[in-house]
Amino acid sequence: CTLLVSAPDMSSSPRVRVIKGRIVTPDKVLDGGRVVVRGEDIAAVLDASEPLPPDAADAAVVDVGRDYVMPGFVDIHNHGLGGCDEVMDHWQHPKFSLSRLLRCGTLSVVASVIFSSKRREAVAATIRKIESNVGKPVVAAASGSSSSTAKD
Repeated sequence: CTLLVSAPDMSSSPRVRVIKGRIVTPDKVLDGGRVVVRGEDIAAVLDASEPLPPDAADAAVVDVGRDYVMPGFVDIHNHGLGGCDEVMDHWQHPKFSLSRLLRCGTLSVVASVIFSSKRREAVAATIRKIESNVGKPVVAAASGSSSSTAKD
């Protein structure tokens, strides 16, 4: 799973972080559980009683209290994030949006911007912003942009 909250750690020893909260697993919820993130990878999902790995003992901890964390969950559709009414605002300001997603327990997200052909200019501007952030072309769901592959 990729953690899209910060740029990849290119050092030889990846940064270790711990997310503490109500961890949702496929078969139960771990109250006070922890997710150990090493670099961009989920290294461990632990019950509150399990010890942290040695390299996580002094790690930065994001404690979300009684909020839920869903390791491995990829949010492919969201709106209203951080009070935004306009979904394109999320991707015009990705660091803000991604920090809010982490607070909601989402560790990975797909930037999805799908609108009718009536919004071509706004969608094209958002797609250019996403492309500048990820450093490569993206597939678009609206025609009229340089990256578009879908029909109206």
